Amino acid sequence: MTTVTKHGAKRLKERCGVPKRAVQRNAQTAYDKGLNYENATGKLKKYIDSKNESTQITDVRIWNGNVYVFFGEALLTVYPLPKKYTKREIQLRQKRKLEGEMRYGTDYA
Repeated sequence: MTTVTKHGAKRLKERCGVPKRAVQRNAQTAYDKGLNYENATGKLKKYIDSKNESTQITDVRIWNGNVYVFFGEALLTVYPLPKKYTKREIQLRQKRKLEGEMRYGTDYA
């Protein structure tokens, strides 16, 4: 179960337009279904690397055009993914969804 810091909740409401009652649910969904370092490729992977170098964060997830920064399972902050990477995020999520359907016969998303 993910936890959300006060700063993380404030940024999620401010930058993603998520109502207060949905902050926890949105953070959990991003943690569970978001693209992580292992799923990223190419320039998107390099972008995640650049964000990990500057701080001691343990996990970065990309979900719905936003970058979620976690420390363990605690959401620290959220910021928008630069526009030049959003197309690649969509492609990778669709690829993961198709792989999930082929492996398990069920819907991934």
